[in-house]
This record gives sequence, C-alpha cells and structure tokens, in this order.
Amino acid sequence: MHRFGTFTCLLSLCLLASTLAAVEPIPLNDHTRLGQRLTATMPWNGVWITAPSWSDNEGGFTLSLWDSPKRGKLLAQQAFVGIIDNARVEVWLPTRAMPGTLYWEITKRTGTTRVGLYSDVLTAETDDCAYLDGVADRKRSFRSGPSYSPGRKYADTKEMLAVLRSDAELPAKTAACRELAFAGAAEAIPVLAGLLADKKLSHSARIALEAAPDPAADAALRKALNSLQGAQLVGVINSIGARRDAKAVPKLTQLLSAPDKEVA
Repeated sequence: MHRFGTFTCLLSLCLLASTLAAVEPIPLNDHTRLGQRLTATMPWNGVWITAPSWSDNEGGFTLSLWDSPKRGKLLAQQAFVGIIDNARVEVWLPTRAMPGTLYWEITKRTGTTRVGLYSDVLTAETDDCAYLDGVADRKRSFRSGPSYSPGRKYADTKEMLAVLRSDAELPAKTAACRELAFAGAAEAIPVLAGLLADKKLSHSARIALEAAPDPAADAALRKALNSLQGAQLVGVINSIGARRDAKAVPKLTQLLSAPDKEVA
C-alpha cells in the first residue's frame, strides 16, 4: 500500500474511533417506542435493524417505517415474534424509493422477556440519531441502515399470504415463499404447512418453514411426517434435522423401518 493510502486508512480509523465511543443494548421493555432517523444516499426499498433478544429468542415487536420522525406518513409496517438473538430484522416497501431521509420505529413489544436494539454512543452530535420515546438523542445511533433488494415482489407478509391463497401462477407463489423465508412471520406457518404436500411448491414452502424462528414451525414439520411420502417426506426430514428438533426423534426412529424406500 502507498504511504498516502496507509495514512488515509489510519486517519479514517482514528476518526471512527473518536466518533464511536461505546455500544449499548437498549431493551424496548424500558420504553414505549424506539426509533432512528436515517439518510439514504442511494435508491432503497427497505430498512434493516439488529435486534438483541438477550439469548432467549422469545421477544418480538412491530417495526414501522415512516417518512420522518414526525410520523406523518406510514410507508411500511410488519410485526415480528420470537426474534432470534442478534437477528437482522427487515421491513420492505412495495416500490423503490429515491435517496433522502427516512425514519423507522419499533413498538408493541410482545413476549415476556427482553428484546430491543443495539445503540452506538457517539461523541459528536448528528441529525441521523436515535429517538427514545419520540425524543431525539443526538449522541446515540441505533444499528440499522437502508436496504435495496431489486428482486423483491411483495411489500409485506399480508400480501405474500394473499398470493399463496390465490390462484396466482407458480412463479408468483414461489417468490412469495422465498420472501416469507426472510420475513419469518408466525402467521405464515399454517399456510406454508398446507403447501408441503404440493409437489410444485413443497420445496419452497419447506425452506420458508425451516427458516422460521417460531416454534410452531417445528410442530408443523413434525405433523407433516405423518402424511407425506417420497421426496416431500425426505425434504421435511432434512429440515427437521437442520432445525435440530429433538421432539421429532421418536417419529424419525419409526421411519427408519418405513416401507418408503426413499426414506428408510
């Protein structure tokens, strides 16, 4: 590396160290709402946040995306349950937005234990700062940022489930399953479970269930062991193994002597 390049890199690290003083987890349990103003410098269609749940993977909240901290216009909203500790949680817009300022907020905590956000405590004030119960903390920033996913088709879980319940073509339903794998919504589990026997959608639905953080997905996969055969059954067994569901062991043991050659 050139001497100038080395100096520039070291200078950047020093500036970062001087700005970023400490990291602090903030539980939503202690607040009504937590939010953050962001500035998108490129086109975007979603926002990501990092959510600690203090290792128990039990809490949840509603993530809302607004035009500004004044919350004049709601752009998108989604509820999340059973958030895995330190998970990346995302909410998406139906269409691409141009660069500019935006504001997201978490509210309506669910569960009985702690869930919240990671915040960086800053030494310099900034307009793109955290908001605690609607009040700006100009020396604090929650870990988050704008996202852009050009392949997304649906705005939220409600729209994805509507597609799966409709007479939409296979590509549209496959896309809905794929996006549900990232959404991780508990309300999607019964719909996805009902598709496990569908030869064309079984794989996509199973992958979405495999990724779901809610324990109800384990129950749905275990139940499917009693009705599926062949490749669909093998796929469900693989997903159960990936989720390490100990409650499925007795049934899996029975299947070792099953007449289905693809399984035994």
